[in-house]
Amino acid sequence: MKAIELPAPFAHYDWLDGVNQRKVFYCYTPLTHARHVLLICVGRRETGLKYAQLAQHFVNSGWAVVAIDHRGQGFSERLCDDPELGHVEDFSFYIDDVKRLFEQLNLDQFSHRALLGHSLGGAIGTLYLNQFPQDFHRALLLSPMFGIITEPVPLWQAKIWVMRLCRKDKRLGIPSYAPGQRGYEATPFSENLLTQDHSHYQQQLEQFEYYPALKLGGPSNCWIAECFKAMRAIAHLKALPIPVKIIAAELDHIVDNRSQLKFIKRQKNLGAKISYHLQTGAFHELLQEQEPICQEVIEQIEQFFGLLQIAG
Repeated sequence: MKAIELPAPFAHYDWLDGVNQRKVFYCYTPLTHARHVLLICVGRRETGLKYAQLAQHFVNSGWAVVAIDHRGQGFSERLCDDPELGHVEDFSFYIDDVKRLFEQLNLDQFSHRALLGHSLGGAIGTLYLNQFPQDFHRALLLSPMFGIITEPVPLWQAKIWVMRLCRKDKRLGIPSYAPGQRGYEATPFSENLLTQDHSHYQQQLEQFEYYPALKLGGPSNCWIAECFKAMRAIAHLKALPIPVKIIAAELDHIVDNRSQLKFIKRQKNLGAKISYHLQTGAFHELLQEQEPICQEVIEQIEQFFGLLQIAG
């Protein structure tokens, strides 16, 4: 694999031994001389390198930043013979990998610890907070995957199909693409559902071409089935133990904003400290959107985490 060139402010990278000895990639800024740390749980098909611009805002305020490429994607070890098949054996493995990273880097040494999760990473982070409530002090979730849009197929029908196909794949011992999914393809900008910013989208495509190992296609039946299980668990969680903010994209075509609103209503009824911001005019990838939207989202992030107040 081509040597990995880290964009500033990331200065180091390594792989940890994840569940079942799978190699899980992570990158990080210098950890010494900082009292505060941000852990980033990226979205599906993403690598932590994509968050360099956001990381710079935190480093400028005296924070350290760590980002994890979840198993089966980014620079982490693939889980199938087909390296472009998006797969996970069990959703809980994502959470266990994050915990191993937390312990490997001794993140509890930091006096203030924050978590940021995007999409898939938002679901992983939410379940992590429930399982390990003492590890973080604040969490912000961007377009969190609490529900997915399956149109034109009704959600109930999609669940039945994918669960049935997942059981079949497990009997055969060979993961396969979910219906309508295939290997990596470079979707034209005019057809993409992630961002309305052409330059940001082009940068993503160029990164995939520069690092072919990053290329990931559609998800497997079992990946979707495991996500359905995770989303059901999220919907029934007890009150989250720390302040949480959700930023949703008004024009999201990937995750279902209605599931986020249901989650927030239930959490508030349970007494959780949870807030919500709907970013008008935005597609799914809030940090890859047009500049005015990106700037507003970054300001929301900085305000929530109080970068200036606790810098140093």
